[in-house]
Amino acid sequence: MNQVVHFGAGALGRGLVVPMLYESGMDVVLVDTNPRLIDFLRKNCVYQIDETDTAQRMKTIEVKDVIHSIDEKEKLTKVLKETKLVTTSVRRENLIHVARVLADAWADTDNSNRRVYCCENVEGVGSYFKELLLENAGNNQAEVNLGAVTVPDTIVDRICAANPEDLTITTEEFHECCVDRETVEETGVEKIPAIGQITAHFYRKRYLLNSFADATAYLGVAKGHQYLYQAFIDEEIQKEVDPFIQLVIGHLDVKYHIAREELNNWYALYKKRLANPEIRRSLDTVARGGWSKLFLEERFVAPLLEMMELGVDIQDGICLIHQIVKVIQKEEALTDEMVLDTLKKLWSVNGQGTRFLMEYQQFILR
Repeated sequence: MNQVVHFGAGALGRGLVVPMLYESGMDVVLVDTNPRLIDFLRKNCVYQIDETDTAQRMKTIEVKDVIHSIDEKEKLTKVLKETKLVTTSVRRENLIHVARVLADAWADTDNSNRRVYCCENVEGVGSYFKELLLENAGNNQAEVNLGAVTVPDTIVDRICAANPEDLTITTEEFHECCVDRETVEETGVEKIPAIGQITAHFYRKRYLLNSFADATAYLGVAKGHQYLYQAFIDEEIQKEVDPFIQLVIGHLDVKYHIAREELNNWYALYKKRLANPEIRRSLDTVARGGWSKLFLEERFVAPLLEMMELGVDIQDGICLIHQIVKVIQKEEALTDEMVLDTLKKLWSVNGQGTRFLMEYQQFILR
């Protein structure tokens, strides 16, 4: 399993996943669709990452080859037939394209020793990607073959920013990149471990980091900041976000039995990391996909629903969500009536969501 094909040469791919593979002694074949990026990487098959909080900041990462997934489909298929491990960092909406490519390459082969590690911030990404593979099976035998591919759930975390000029990746020393030990006991990649209780740790990262970062980013946009770190060193913004985070900590404590002391330590660490002025991640790369992040099962509303059912006052959380809604409303030039119609569609899908909508409406009428 020395060769690995990695889909996605964006900031997270080049800043987290590929370095973990390279430092584990793997030969990495990088796949993407960006012509400029592919040309850049093909010049000498190396690139630089800048770990801003280490003494020796610059690291050189090597790749074995670079393939355009559309223009070089025949070459990619041949390489995939010789490969036992595939990794991805392409975002949820693009996983379907990876699944189609893998289904074409592996449909007629024995895949009992093949694995796909989807390094995405996606809940239940293992079963989700497996479903995508099976949806692209053309016949019963292909379904059997593709069903043999092992796809565990994952956790990934590292703050990465890509410089658009020289394509250098700016990042940090801290990183998480691991898979579910219930599915894979040994990953075959030294720097990517298998861990237990992955669901609890996924939601710790999802709610305590992603919700924190996204909320801060939206408030940063409202105040005219350009970069994520600027919003995190803004004390007024942090005071506004903190009550929501306290509700999140309560949720993680009650539902996933993570000790509050541990959660407070993670909260402090995340705040320190995200305030790193060396990593200039634009707010528009964080404060995006606004309505989709307000689904009942998503990062802002889901923990509040849990606390609401326990009888906890969630007004502080609703206050923050209202501020986020106002940013989205301004960006999309929507009327108050249009916003309310959108929220009704998002939330009035069950009794719990309807109750949450009523709480929200009562808040804005105060």
